[in-house]
Amino acid sequence: MAEKRARSSPQRRSVGRASGEGGALVSLDATDLAILRVLQANARATYTEIGRAVGLSAPSAHDRVHRLERRGVLRGYQAMLDPEVLGLGVLSLVGVLPAGAADPAAMEAAFVGIQQVEAAYHVTGEESHLLVVRAHSIP
Repeated sequence: MAEKRARSSPQRRSVGRASGEGGALVSLDATDLAILRVLQANARATYTEIGRAVGLSAPSAHDRVHRLERRGVLRGYQAMLDPEVLGLGVLSLVGVLPAGAADPAAMEAAFVGIQQVEAAYHVTGEESHLLVVRAHSIP
């Protein structure tokens, strides 16, 4: 008895893998990947816009997006501040060498007052602190 093998259409062929819920690998076809690219470019795109970009109807795009959410491929949507728009385009790590017997608590209080300092970490070694600084330019 000859065994019949199912042939997948080119649209359904697995072309990518992503970690789904629980870290399990999930197969993604070309349409899924195209939808993800559209959402990466504009997470607020309507289902009509997504469908038009990937060759689906709006209801089909809606179904695909919800399937990606259920499978854990899409886990959420975020608003991201664009550093270029804010004029703060350089992210730097800055080591602080204290002068003499500097007071670490006073230094940390001073870091809080500097707008460009996103985080300050007390570290061991020659440097007393490591700062995460976002600024318009390196100088």
